[in-house]
Amino acid sequence: MNAPQDVFAELAGQEQVVDQLRSAAAGAPGGITHAWLFTGPPGSGRSVAARAFGRLAERDPDRVAPYLERAVRDPSYDVRSAALPALALVWSRQSDAHALGSALLTADGDSTRRFVALEALVAIVQRRSAPVAERAAAHAEIDRVAESGHALARLAAEIGRSFIDASPAELHLFLERLFGA
Repeated sequence: MNAPQDVFAELAGQEQVVDQLRSAAAGAPGGITHAWLFTGPPGSGRSVAARAFGRLAERDPDRVAPYLERAVRDPSYDVRSAALPALALVWSRQSDAHALGSALLTADGDSTRRFVALEALVAIVQRRSAPVAERAAAHAEIDRVAESGHALARLAAEIGRSFIDASPAELHLFLERLFGA
């Protein structure tokens, strides 16, 4: 596994920003928080920096999960929207398929958590590097929920089925538009 700092290798000409991001990623006090604001003129690297920092969710999911959980509850649409796919990625790395299927079934009226669980299950099915048994278990959980869950869970699972061959971004965009996640 690469060190967290490696995610910032593509940022060029922004040494002060890279130093701050690397410090945060390394666990400096006040480092990683649930929301970050990247500002600057067009072409300054805002999107590159934000994507690089977001890749920490893949590299170090246990450390960033609590911050993503807080961001999902943030009232700011932009913060919540940006955190959802990262949290789904973290859940897909931390949780087994059955636990995600259970979250999809019993999200206690919380559609945000339900659809994060759905995105996580689809991410496992799509992840070519995941063991075949893990991918099959995730697919089976989607099928189980689609066939036996309550109405909203069945709908979510059917949506997941239809997006298994699509990109993760397409699924997230669909859910965001459908439910205002």
